[in-house]
Amino acid sequence: MAMTKKEKAAMAEAIHRAELLSALRWTAPLAPDIPPPAFGTYSEGWTFNAFSLRVEKGWSTSTAHGSGPAPKDDRRGVSASQNSRHLYSTQAKALAALRHVVETEAAQKLLGIDRRLQTLSEFFVDIPKE
Repeated sequence: MAMTKKEKAAMAEAIHRAELLSALRWTAPLAPDIPPPAFGTYSEGWTFNAFSLRVEKGWSTSTAHGSGPAPKDDRRGVSASQNSRHLYSTQAKALAALRHVVETEAAQKLLGIDRRLQTLSEFFVDIPKE
């Protein structure tokens, strides 16, 4: 038997709530698995930006790093930032590391809110009820 529009909407809402609840879980931290290279060479892998939630290809030398594929030949240092960077070998590992950072930041924010609520609750406990 076919579902009505109302039943389909209720089912979609139930699925969304289940997905949302399943997103509230803890994952393990994941360290980058590609170390910076020796002097004069490049390493390539994946990196993430927790603020923008981007995961992208990146490169590193012993003294600089950047986004995208490693510069070739005479383009050395193009769009580079200072300091070497550890990278992830796969996009999936970078996404998993990003997820852990975001869940930790969200938990810290929620803890701050919970502590503020607790402070208010302790204050209002002493107020007599009429």
